[in-house]
Amino acid sequence: SKGIVLYVNPACAAMLEVPTQEVVGKEVYGLLRTAHIRKHQDADMDVLHGKKVPPFADTWTNTQTGSQHQYTVHKVPLMGQEGTAHGVITVFATT
Repeated sequence: SKGIVLYVNPACAAMLEVPTQEVVGKEVYGLLRTAHIRKHQDADMDVLHGKKVPPFADTWTNTQTGSQHQYTVHKVPLMGQEGTAHGVITVFATT
């Protein structure tokens, strides 16, 4: 329920303008610089409960530089071998 980041690829870290080591292990909701944090939380809960979440648009704002990046959010379940959702894989696709 905390949304701990397990991996961030270099392209995402560059978009966030944050070093990878400052993202991994952190709570995703604390890292998001968007007015739509609740939308991300609700989408994660829907995915964990077996619902399909359509991609949605969002904007990242860097609090230090003020730069903004548009991206599309894709969320899918991280499934265990027994078929249970253990987490949510979130993909930020820049647009």
